[in-house]
Amino acid sequence: RKNNIEAYPAFTAHKLFGQSYNNELLPLAGVANKKIVLCNESGKYSTYKSDEYGFNNPLGTWENLEGDMVLIGDSFVHGSCVDSGHTIADHLRKNNLKIFNLGAGGSGPLLQLAMFNEYATKIKTKKLLWFFYEFDISIDLNDEMMRSRLLPYLHQENYNQNLFNRQNEIDSVLMNYYNRKMNLGNNNTNNFGKNDLLKFAKLSQLRYLINKRFSTNKNIYVFEEIIK
Repeated sequence: RKNNIEAYPAFTAHKLFGQSYNNELLPLAGVANKKIVLCNESGKYSTYKSDEYGFNNPLGTWENLEGDMVLIGDSFVHGSCVDSGHTIADHLRKNNLKIFNLGAGGSGPLLQLAMFNEYATKIKTKKLLWFFYEFDISIDLNDEMMRSRLLPYLHQENYNQNLFNRQNEIDSVLMNYYNRKMNLGNNNTNNFGKNDLLKFAKLSQLRYLINKRFSTNKNIYVFEEIIK
């Protein structure tokens, strides 16, 4: 933004959890048709231009809702810290395949079920690749099961918010959200305060992860329900 480029961080709905977010709309994907900044593991930030629904696909992907394959998953599918043109979806496209990439970094199985209901069901395809790994079930799913906004996707058949037809609302909500966050960041140069020190002293994050690991067996049954 210092170079007058309108750009936004990559988004997943878990960023709104635990915050004073009261909008009836719960976005699942990012801002549409904008430069999205992912992460930096090699000395430079990976970026991409989001598609019409805020996913990491070439613009125009959704003009024709027929495809060879739909990909769902977390950061591996999203393309985190990978240069544009080198994601899993990009490599599959080299085989002349029409790919819809619905990956979202930080998402677990319940968020991914929500994205399936809202977006994947609109696509005509015979192949769906759903990527997951251990922490998606032992950690992310455990957290998502505590979020009342997501539970209707699990307990109500075919539940959706009609997000496919609400992208303008989604863009407005997310741009306002990020603009507020950036303004707060500019006004708080020292973010490591007393609360952070207290959490560190109590080993809160380590205890949090250990407790979640013990819930894995229960979560496996929930995961089986999700992928049925």
